[in-house]
Amino acid sequence: MNHEPVSLLVGWLNSVAGLSSNPPRVSSLIAGQAALPVVAVVNATGGPIADASGLDTVYDWTATIYCVAGRTGAGLDYPDYQAAAQLAGYIVGAARAVAGGAHYVAASGARLIDAEIIAMTRIVDDAGNAIVTLTVDVRVSD
Repeated sequence: MNHEPVSLLVGWLNSVAGLSSNPPRVSSLIAGQAALPVVAVVNATGGPIADASGLDTVYDWTATIYCVAGRTGAGLDYPDYQAAAQLAGYIVGAARAVAGGAHYVAASGARLIDAEIIAMTRIVDDAGNAIVTLTVDVRVSD
């Protein structure tokens, strides 16, 4: 079974306390008029890993997650790194929980069995918004 990683990760992150909201705060793209802060899972690379029996049952994906926050207030030009870092903190905590055995199971039956943050950077976009970018390595099992 080939599990599409971006939608799986969006579902996982939308289930994380602190990130879950209505409407959902996490998506695969950021809408033009989205209320900040938001999280976007925009891409993933990787594929199946053969297990000992030679069957492809585990998938290893590396995904990029953007935590986008605005500015500190109306008329202020300072990027709101605190809000972006708070979103990133929820994701780090969720990754630790998965590594500790709190596996996420998608509607497709895919099980997120491991998640590790392998890189984190912080930038300011052209509009002055704070962005924390996470690179996350995840393993998914059938």
